[in-house]
Amino acid sequence: MQGSYKLIAFQLYPFVLKSFFNIQAETLNDNCYDVCEAKDGDKIINALVNKNDIQKQIEIITKYLYDLFEEKKSALDLTVRKAIQIILDNGGQVLVKDLFEKLHVTERTFERRFLNEVGILPKQFCQVVQFQQSLEQLRSKEYSRLTDIVYNNGYADQSHFIRVFKAYTGITPKKFDL
Repeated sequence: MQGSYKLIAFQLYPFVLKSFFNIQAETLNDNCYDVCEAKDGDKIINALVNKNDIQKQIEIITKYLYDLFEEKKSALDLTVRKAIQIILDNGGQVLVKDLFEKLHVTERTFERRFLNEVGILPKQFCQVVQFQQSLEQLRSKEYSRLTDIVYNNGYADQSHFIRVFKAYTGITPKKFDL
């Protein structure tokens, strides 16, 4: 992109992609989604282009998402939504076994529904959330030693954390922190 531009970001729960836009989450890995492909996407783009006020643009997107929610809320998998909230509330430090037992579904059914809505298995989602928590702690410098991050975020030991960190980022936490 060249020239000046504005970026408005809305963070949505993973299950929203499937429920609202009929998009499999895994298709967006390292990819973008063209809003024009969504229902009334062209209208939304035109409305945004015709408004120069950022607050009005945010209101347009908010109303669009709310209207989609009202239209699609009956199709939402509330069991998966509840599982996601539990995972987020616990920083990814949740056993999948505890989730499907708490939500009163079989393991296979739960994993299939979760994969369908989110695009990855619940265990993988827990690992991503756990990593995100540790990355945020590293970024905000809310630790005195690396082991603080390791144990605050449920990793077995420092070498386990370093392996996971390197798998996600390609570098070690020490290099990241520089």
